Amino acid sequence: MALETLGKYELMGVLGRGAAGTVYDARDPVIGRRVAIKTVKLPNADDDETKEELERFRREARAAGGLSHPNIVPIYDYGETSEIAYIVMEYVGGGSLSGLLKKHTKLPKAEALRIMEQLLSGLQYSHERGIVHRDVKPDNVMLTDDQTVKIADFGIARIEGSGATVVGTMLGTPSYMSPEQWRGDAHIDARSDIYAAGVMLYHILTGKRPFEGNQSAIMHKVLSEDARPPSLVDPAAPPELDAVILKAMAKQREDRFASSAEFAAALKAAASGAPMMTAEEGTIVQSSRRPAAAAAPRPQPAAAAPKPAPAAEKPPAKSMGMVIAAAVAAVVVVGGGVTAWLVLGGKSEEKVAVTTPVQQQPVQQQPVQQQPVQQQPVQQQPVQQQPVQQQPVQQQPVQQQPVQQQPVQQQPVQQQPVQQQPVQQQPVQQQPVQQQPAQQQPVQQVPPPPPAAPTPREALAGIPCAAVYGDASASRVALRGIVPQENFASLRFSYDRASAPTRTWDVQPFPALGIYCQVIDTLRPSLRALGETKGLMARLIPSPNTRSLQLLDNDPIDFEVDAPDFASNLQVDYIGSDGKISHYMPRKAGQVFPARALRPGQHVRLFDTVSNGGFTVGPPFGTDLVVFIASSEPLQVPRASDDDETVASYIANLRPVLDSARRRNVRISVDIVPVESIEKAP
Repeated sequence: MALETLGKYELMGVLGRGAAGTVYDARDPVIGRRVAIKTVKLPNADDDETKEELERFRREARAAGGLSHPNIVPIYDYGETSEIAYIVMEYVGGGSLSGLLKKHTKLPKAEALRIMEQLLSGLQYSHERGIVHRDVKPDNVMLTDDQTVKIADFGIARIEGSGATVVGTMLGTPSYMSPEQWRGDAHIDARSDIYAAGVMLYHILTGKRPFEGNQSAIMHKVLSEDARPPSLVDPAAPPELDAVILKAMAKQREDRFASSAEFAAALKAAASGAPMMTAEEGTIVQSSRRPAAAAAPRPQPAAAAPKPAPAAEKPPAKSMGMVIAAAVAAVVVVGGGVTAWLVLGGKSEEKVAVTTPVQQQPVQQQPVQQQPVQQQPVQQQPVQQQPVQQQPVQQQPVQQQPVQQQPVQQQPVQQQPVQQQPVQQQPVQQQPVQQQPAQQQPVQQVPPPPPAAPTPREALAGIPCAAVYGDASASRVALRGIVPQENFASLRFSYDRASAPTRTWDVQPFPALGIYCQVIDTLRPSLRALGETKGLMARLIPSPNTRSLQLLDNDPIDFEVDAPDFASNLQVDYIGSDGKISHYMPRKAGQVFPARALRPGQHVRLFDTVSNGGFTVGPPFGTDLVVFIASSEPLQVPRASDDDETVASYIANLRPVLDSARRRNVRISVDIVPVESIEKAP
């Protein structure tokens, strides 16, 4: 059935078709808003399969209709006719993530993390409201003109408590389905979306899905095989993200992240290197602090030990010697001479009884026993005791004579070293100082803060062959135009880190071929610079077959054009990657397209004045450029033919005309749009 309107909506074209229905490019005439309308045929009374599709379709409307989040495609309206049901939703003009991956195969780390941050934010919001998407994949991740992520198609979403899930039914896309979805589990929760998000991140970093093959092969791998780490599949993939991605893809739900927010936080931490830094610092701090902490308290109990030891009782004195030996051993452990000091400590137990008065000194002074000179008198003392023990004179006050005390009193040499022992103990006290470098190592291992990202203006200044305009001020960053593919990620990086409260992004990459750079250099004096926000603007209309900006063979080529703020004449030239140029407007041969006259600010579809359209895609396929030139008076550019003019001839004819027009103060505004074409849908 050919439709021109659907309800109150005006249908402008087809954005895509599938087994379930058609998606239309439409307009709400009441408020002038461009929308997308997704339709599905109403079922026959006896068609159970189509009934299920319709129920799923209504479920999508209920699920997404109650969600309001910047990273979810909003639903505006729902309706049914006698033949179809339809959902009216936001028109998302930047295509899908799937289309972006077809262009670039994989994405750089910074862009992948930006997309995942927004995707997980939308999923977290949905999960908090009891809605599980159940079909997260690149096809259902849409991108606006400024590359904002929008989650679409909640058609198989499970609403908590709705009873809408059919037990034992598998719903989803094979490569992104979780193990529990393959098993047909009755309860599917948010962790299935986390699994699919992990698969998607794996895909956009490596250009490959973790499990590939036919449906049965994928099912077997998902249920029984572990995915290889992404960095082993593609060495360019960041290895610091491997563990995070594999955790999100764990076979058992309880082994995955508990929420999308937790997944996002783990990605952010891993990308910054925080977990690795924390583990490294923790190991170093523990290994350096533990010996210092253990050595400090050991001498204190030993100092208190002499209190219960009377001078005349040998057994307590012997036990005192054991304590002293333990204290000495503890001190030596810190210094590193454990074995030798344990041996000396064992010998000192036999010599403590005679030197009891000396042993009553503070235990911290006992390292005097380390000196051989102090130990020699101790070894000779038994000779003095032997005659005393054999003679009955032992009862005489011989022991009380100052003779035995004199050695103690007359040995200042022994006491001076005792007083000087702190000098011997200094190495022990200095041990923490030697360990301080180890404690400071984590600080040394913390990398210096990265240099500030260049501003968009600074980044653009270093990019040749770029045609980017808009605004880049402290309050607003609005970039539009084209930039070489190798500079796309760096410019996006600087844009993402701009602190301006208002930001828009509509920059497209293109291969910086020599012929393209020559054309851009020729047009550069007429190109807008940053700060010039007014002027001609052209946008490619998506493919009616893929809904993306990647056009297929025989797709129509058409553009939406916003005229500059002055009355102008439009010239349009198509520059192919093969170096051949076709002139769309003005054109003489075949179907005539004169220079299009535009009113100030007028919005037109380029070929809307032609009933059967303008041009279609054909070989050679690749990325081409279309140049739009609006001038306040017609540009009389000579040309040999409408098609197959060389770039050299085009530039030679165009440059003097533009120079002459500028000298005569003719107002000129230029826009350049890349067009990517492929032979057939992959």
